Amino acid sequence: MASLGQNAGGRMEMKQDERIETMLRSAARGFRGSLNLFYPSVGRNGFNERNITFQLAHAFVTAKGHAFFEVPFKAKGKHRTDNHFDACLFDERICVLVEAKRLYSSEKN
Repeated sequence: MASLGQNAGGRMEMKQDERIETMLRSAARGFRGSLNLFYPSVGRNGFNERNITFQLAHAFVTAKGHAFFEVPFKAKGKHRTDNHFDACLFDERICVLVEAKRLYSSEKN
């Protein structure tokens, strides 16, 4: 159960770390439900990173947040912005940078 704190206006709200955890759990439930309907992988292939970032972004946007994919950044000491985060999820209070990796399960082969 999430604990609540009061904001400056006296309104009760969830703490940021618990809010992120709630979003992650929501994304996992959504992903699980989607996988029960369709399995977007063949053989030994894992899931495309975009499937993972989409589930996270969908959960965040559903909670009144915003999402962008492949957000570029410049590495320290570099002049080019040839790197990117897979997703940037944000609202007025928090920003979550996502770097997803392929999900693989040998049980599905």
